[in-house]
Amino acid sequence: MQTTKLLELEQRIERLEQELKLREIPQENRFFLKAFCDKYDYNYEQLVSPSRRRPIVIIRQCMMYLIRKKYKMSFKQIGRIFGDRDHCTVLKACESIDSLISINDFEIIAELNKLKEII
Repeated sequence: MQTTKLLELEQRIERLEQELKLREIPQENRFFLKAFCDKYDYNYEQLVSPSRRRPIVIIRQCMMYLIRKKYKMSFKQIGRIFGDRDHCTVLKACESIDSLISINDFEIIAELNKLKEII
């Protein structure tokens, strides 16, 4: 009984911490990450973590690319959304996705189409 309550409490704390981290992002940019996290069952920590696991990197780069294309935000602004990353990191992500699109990488194209629905 107590372990269940403890687990529930830990989960509530984790959700509150994620919400607080989202509040550090400018208000007008929060919905990108919130909508994504809700739909794909990721949490904010995973998305902005320094993780280099391929699934996370691909999704992160695709989101950076789409935000850049759709909203014409600067690389610096997008970097702030994704855990205060350097503008060069965002530039590299956009260039990587551009090059994968140009060679018709079906995995990337499918991921971009899924993410377009969100943002």
